[in-house]
Amino acid sequence: MPEHEPERFEACDVCGRTILRGERTTPYLTPDGERQNVCALCRERAEEAGWVPADSEAARAIGTEPKFADVILEQVTTFDAAHALEAIAR
Repeated sequence: MPEHEPERFEACDVCGRTILRGERTTPYLTPDGERQNVCALCRERAEEAGWVPADSEAARAIGTEPKFADVILEQVTTFDAAHALEAIAR
């Protein structure tokens, strides 16, 4: 009997809430330059903690703007084929 790996669900790095299908997160950078995903409900909390949107002028000013390849890699690694096939089948 094959073992099944549990599905990997994206979660908000501020509140830990599982992101719902179709919901999007916003990538933020911490003051240490760490990339974090933030749900729409936690953007204010993230900014109060000193996190900046990864695509903002502030991120570019500190030289940690995400590289194009990093953005593509993140999209590829979070791609959910099952949900994509469901959407196409509709």
